[in-house]
Amino acid sequence: MTTNSINNLNPNNFYVQKTASGTTVTETISQTSDTAGATARQLISVAGTSSANPCMKFNIIDTLSGFAVGPDNSSSDIFKVVIGSNVNPSNGSPVLTATQAGIIQQPTQPSFLAYLSADTGAVTGDGTAYIVICDTEVYDTNLDYASATGVFTAPVTGKYCFYTFAFAISAGSAGQDEGHVHILTSNLQYIGQRYNPINSVYSGAISFVGSYLADMDSGDTCVMRLNVGATGAKNVKVGGGTPDGFVQTYFCGNLEC
Repeated sequence: MTTNSINNLNPNNFYVQKTASGTTVTETISQTSDTAGATARQLISVAGTSSANPCMKFNIIDTLSGFAVGPDNSSSDIFKVVIGSNVNPSNGSPVLTATQAGIIQQPTQPSFLAYLSADTGAVTGDGTAYIVICDTEVYDTNLDYASATGVFTAPVTGKYCFYTFAFAISAGSAGQDEGHVHILTSNLQYIGQRYNPINSVYSGAISFVGSYLADMDSGDTCVMRLNVGATGAKNVKVGGGTPDGFVQTYFCGNLEC
């Protein structure tokens, strides 16, 4: 049995309904005139600033979970796409916002920045590829970076940008004729700045930088590593903290697309 109806079941609430397994219910607004000024549009409005929000909602009926799209009348009419259970632009969790000035933000887009809070012990210099654990988070919008292990885990498949800066203390002593910073993902290793040879004038300290665009699948991991030396002594530390107000070693990244 198929039931189609357009009715006013409750005061001022109209329903377009169809009950038929395996079929589709469609609402169509169509302007069939192909002439100048012929327009098709749907207008959703409220009376003023004391009103609630003009919006569209997309719900899964069983759970009331889904999306709401529209301006937030309680917050300078910022346009929002929000998620949640039976939500509206004022109370849902924003996944995209646009101000009246056209500034667009994605509040939950994967993005992080962390730095090393203090110098490590001697961790490389003999060719060891040391995982640099930047243990102090500045931000981590989607909680994808683990500051205890230095591991970033991709929440979705995509292209990720990463940036590394490592300050190596004592790099350049005997046998340490090569050094580089790199990231290691579940799929590939990407090398950043590399010194080969490391000049002896850097025997006090040397910085290594890197920028990368990595392909990652959902659940893949990425770490930052520093490798100094080949036959030298394991006497190289990674400089941490913020002496003179500058972060010495950091790791950051974001989902690009």
